[in-house]
Amino acid sequence: METVRQAVLECMRNCTPDDDLISSLNAVIEQEGKWACKIIMKLVAHRDCDIQDSARHWGKILAHHAELSQVLARSVSLQVAVCDYFHWIDKSISYPMLIDVHKFEEISKQARRDFLTGLYNRQEFDEAIKREVARAKRYERKLSLVFVDLDSLKKLNYQYGHLAGDKALQRLSQFISKNKRLEDIISRYGGDEFVILLPDTGKEEALSLTERFRKMVEHRNISYDGHSLQITISGGVATFPEDAQNSIKLIQCADHALHVAKREGKNVVLAYKKEARKFVRLPFYEKIKGTTLSGKENTSLSAESKNLGYGGMLLENKFSIHVGSVVEICIVFGGETVTLRGEVVRTEPLTEDRFNIGVSFMEKEESAKIFLENYMLNSLMQNSNFMQGTNNTCQ
Repeated sequence: METVRQAVLECMRNCTPDDDLISSLNAVIEQEGKWACKIIMKLVAHRDCDIQDSARHWGKILAHHAELSQVLARSVSLQVAVCDYFHWIDKSISYPMLIDVHKFEEISKQARRDFLTGLYNRQEFDEAIKREVARAKRYERKLSLVFVDLDSLKKLNYQYGHLAGDKALQRLSQFISKNKRLEDIISRYGGDEFVILLPDTGKEEALSLTERFRKMVEHRNISYDGHSLQITISGGVATFPEDAQNSIKLIQCADHALHVAKREGKNVVLAYKKEARKFVRLPFYEKIKGTTLSGKENTSLSAESKNLGYGGMLLENKFSIHVGSVVEICIVFGGETVTLRGEVVRTEPLTEDRFNIGVSFMEKEESAKIFLENYMLNSLMQNSNFMQGTNNTCQ
C-alpha cells in the first residue's frame, strides 16, 4: 500500500501538464490494479472509499475532465475536474478548499505520528489493528500483537530527569523500527508502552521475534549527559485467532500477558495463556513440598495448598514463580506420598511476600491418577452425604 502511495505522489510531483498526469496515474492503476484507485481518491480528493467506489469515481472524473476540456476549448487541470465533479455532480463536497497535496501529506503525517518517537500514534494503531484483524479473518491468516513496556521509566525519570526518560523512549523506538520486518506496524500506545502488529505471524514466531528484541535492548546502553544508562523491556504476546477473535480482545490478551511479565520481575517476554480449568477443584489444605525445575538452578518449594482437582491445584507460596515454569510437587495424604509434575499457569500477589500459584498438572503416573481419582470421588461423596443430611435435618 505504501509503495502505491509513493508512486501516486511521484506522479503528482513530477507530471505536467495534466494529460501526462492522467496517463501516469492510469499506468499505476494498470500495474497495481483497482487498489490504486483507492489511493488516488485518498490523495486527490481526500475520499476514503472502497475499491469499487474508487474505481467508479475515477472513471467518472476522467469522463468529466474530457467533457470540461471540450466545452471550455482548453486544457483543464485534473484538480479542477475533481473539485467540479464532487461539488456539482456527486454533490458530496459543499465547500471545497484548495491546499497543495504535499503540504496536506505533511500535515496528515504529523497527525498520524507520535510527536516524541515519530512512531504511529494511538489513533493510527486503532485503525491499523481493525484493518489487520479483518484481513486475517478474510484470508484465514494469523496475526500476533505484542505489547512492549520500557521497564522502570519512573525510576529513570527520578534519577536523571524526564529528558533522560524521553531519550530512552526515543532510542527504544528507533531500535525497534530499525530491526523490525518490513510488514510489521509499530505504534506508541501511550506512556512507556509500545505495540507491534505482526501480520501473518503465529505465536511461536512472535515470541521469538520479541525475545530477540529484548536481548538486543538488554545488551545496549544509552548515553545521556555523561551517563551510560541500561534499559530493559518486558513484553506480552497474543495471537489471532487462538487467543482472541476481535481486535479489542486481542489487545486485552496481549496487555494481560505484559502485566504478568511485569509481575514476574520484568525484562521478560511472555505469551498470553488462559488457565483452562476443565476439572472441578475441591478444598485441599495441606503443607506441600516441591521443587521448581525451570531455570539454571532448581529451587525448593514449601507452600500451602488451597484446592485440588484432577487437572491442577492452587498453592500459596512465599515467593513468585514464573508463569510457564515446571514444578514437581509432593503431596502426603493418608500416610502416602504422591509426586505430581505441573506447569505454572498463574501467579498472583497476595501480599508483599505471599503469592497464589496456579498449577496445571502435566502427564501423570498411574499412582498419581489413582490418588486424584480416589480423592475427588471420596470428597464429592462426603459432600453429597453432608448435603443430604442437612436436607433431612431441615425437613
